[in-house]
Amino acid sequence: MNRDIIIKLVEIAVASGARQQLACEEIGISVRTLQRWCKNGANVINLIYQLITIYLLREIRT
Repeated sequence: MNRDIIIKLVEIAVASGARQQLACEEIGISVRTLQRWCKNGANVINLIYQLITIYLLREIRT
């Protein structure tokens, strides 16, 4: 499987509430491997969390 696809699958799982370690175990990589793969690019997991937080804050205010 392509690294980008694996990263996206883990990010989706984490955004849905799964723990990163369990998501990595299910797909067959270590958390450290995921961290190395994400090191060169933007950390999309943090971006997803930020976007979800912004969305939820806007929903609460309205």
